[in-house]
Amino acid sequence: MPHEEARVVHSLKQHLLEHGLRRSRVLHLLVDAHPSYVHSPVARDLEPMTRLMLEGTRPDILCSVAQPEGVLVTGIEVKASDKDWAHGLGQALSYRPSVHHAYLALPTLAADLRATTVNQARGNGIGLLARDAKHWVEVVAPADPTPLPRAVSQASSLLEGVPAARSLQLNHPLNYLAAAFLADRGAPSGSLLQSLAAHWKDLGSDSSRRHAATGANTLGLLDLDWKPTLDRTSTRPPSSS
Repeated sequence: MPHEEARVVHSLKQHLLEHGLRRSRVLHLLVDAHPSYVHSPVARDLEPMTRLMLEGTRPDILCSVAQPEGVLVTGIEVKASDKDWAHGLGQALSYRPSVHHAYLALPTLAADLRATTVNQARGNGIGLLARDAKHWVEVVAPADPTPLPRAVSQASSLLEGVPAARSLQLNHPLNYLAAAFLADRGAPSGSLLQSLAAHWKDLGSDSSRRHAATGANTLGLLDLDWKPTLDRTSTRPPSSS
């Protein structure tokens, strides 16, 4: 039947927006602007549509999901019949590196799925969605992404927060001002530590000088390149003429 796949996409989209995915809320959802979808009777309900291209393959649905691990991006390949499962699995595999989770969705009763389909999806880390009497159900869970976004977020927080906090704990406030002053005197970012060593003897080690520069950045006195955040020209009094 013409437009049958568009109707399957429409059914799955409605389910995802109403029930979420993996017991988590779907935040945003896009449908691929495939001509068969754009010109289908359900085109209006498939909006927003855009051309989705991941690793040379176009997923039918791309959505973000607020899961406990963090906000995960999911790509879903939809087929109008379970006869096309092998083709759909290959497409989902091709863009799996571009998303956290990749799924194959087949409008078949879960109990009627071929064992080969289930085993191949599981073996390749691709999630598998099918139908029960009324709703879509997850038959195979996708493989977890590596690394987990939550773990990366924790590592990033440590890298950003701990050095800044320790810099503020380990230095006298004058050390931050010294770093800002010397940077304002024109010390390039690479030689600021050398400038501190030469002109600010209170900082006796390279690590203490680095803490001072990092602390000055945390306080907004220096930017990430250890350059002054205040434009000297804007603070000069107007010259008399």
